[in-house]
Amino acid sequence: FTATLDYGTYFWREIKAPSGYRAMDNGYHKFRVIKGLPEYRFVVENEKLPTGGGGSSYQIEIKKVDKDTRETLAGAEFEIWSSKLAEDGVTLIPDKKLLEQNVITGQYGVVTISVDHKGTFFYREVKAPDGYKADSEFHLIDTTMLGLITRIEVENEKVTEPMIKTSAAGTDGSKEIAAAKKITIVDTVSYYNLTPGETYTMKGTIMDKATGKAITVNGKKVIAEKTFTPKSKDGSLTIKFTFDGSGFGGHKLVVFERLYLDGKLIAKHTDINDLDQTVEIIEPTPEKPQKPSEVPKTGDKSRLHELMLLLVIAFTGMIAAVSRKEKDE
Repeated sequence: FTATLDYGTYFWREIKAPSGYRAMDNGYHKFRVIKGLPEYRFVVENEKLPTGGGGSSYQIEIKKVDKDTRETLAGAEFEIWSSKLAEDGVTLIPDKKLLEQNVITGQYGVVTISVDHKGTFFYREVKAPDGYKADSEFHLIDTTMLGLITRIEVENEKVTEPMIKTSAAGTDGSKEIAAAKKITIVDTVSYYNLTPGETYTMKGTIMDKATGKAITVNGKKVIAEKTFTPKSKDGSLTIKFTFDGSGFGGHKLVVFERLYLDGKLIAKHTDINDLDQTVEIIEPTPEKPQKPSEVPKTGDKSRLHELMLLLVIAFTGMIAAVSRKEKDE
């Protein structure tokens, strides 16, 4: 099916597979509709159920809640892993990811994953909702003693120490910027748990994703900073990086941000793999060559008549000039 959407962030999820097939992934998947990308296309694969009986689908349901208020939390991102025995022959450890794409809790804080057999699995939170801290440890899921659905409730504590998150884009909001002599990356930094009235400094650096190192232009790192005094503990600000981007076509650039108070580092966002922090510099579209001056085509009588008239005028002028010269002599 097709849908027309406004610019913004959305999630999609398969809730029911066609008859005779099993949904391989019931999780929420995040995507952004941004300027410059005409359309998104998603290909969703289904596994055909075996014939002759069987084919049961088991589900793991993860529910994300606030530890104190029990409020459900959207936007928590998880990895699901298979398990294997460690070398001691007793301990279960993570083996490999079951799903290529991570799953994300939806509006009601729930995400559901389908598996084709009972067993033991692991989950790991890789990204917490805004204002919360992710629990990046692996946790065991045992589905062998339960029914078709295994439900897990995962708690998050609100972050009490200063925290920042960033989102980088071009001046038009696009995640793709054409390479040019002068380009600008706009980084929107969200901050949490700051002290109103204090003076902070945000310092940013542009990194090359492929090398993991800061980019340089004319031997200097591309950096920017802003000093600000928040009026409330949570808020946001923008930092602009303007530099010669003509040599970065085909590169993915990542914005690292660090927050300082009285010269002391108190928070940072420096994830080289974070898509929100990343922009791609693309090669500019070649300009179309200008059309050469038009030459009269065979049968183009109007242009031919114009040229004939110009020749007659020029020839007449030459004759007049020669006659005046002879007369003067």
